[in-house]
Amino acid sequence: VLILVAVTFWIQRHKRVPTASPSPREQAETELDELLKRHLPDEARWSDFYAELTLILRRFIERSHRIPATKKTTREFLHAIRNDSRFNPAWVASVTTLLKYAEAMKYAGHQPDIESVDHTVHTARECIETAKPESADDVATD
Repeated sequence: VLILVAVTFWIQRHKRVPTASPSPREQAETELDELLKRHLPDEARWSDFYAELTLILRRFIERSHRIPATKKTTREFLHAIRNDSRFNPAWVASVTTLLKYAEAMKYAGHQPDIESVDHTVHTARECIETAKPESADDVATD
């Protein structure tokens, strides 16, 4: 009996406590912080930087609202969020501006100044922070 009690106590003490998965917002914020640590703008890697920045935003929308954002063209993605009542028009306008600006940086070979990069990162953070609050129905499960 003592051995059973000791084993039970040891199991309870060493049992893994499940940790909560990060929310889509937390995942996006972490991904954005990791992107900034790579210093791509400092190396004039504009296309890589803006491609990753927009992918972070798209994955956030995909995770939090179940819109297959990473599998759509920018036009299809913008059409989907414009026609989704969960998003307010001002938020959609911010995302639209950010994505169109990023496309110009990725494909037209523009070289933004540091203030433009900072502004774009700030806008991305605002879009992530101000998207309609997540609910159990909105959050995609693994």
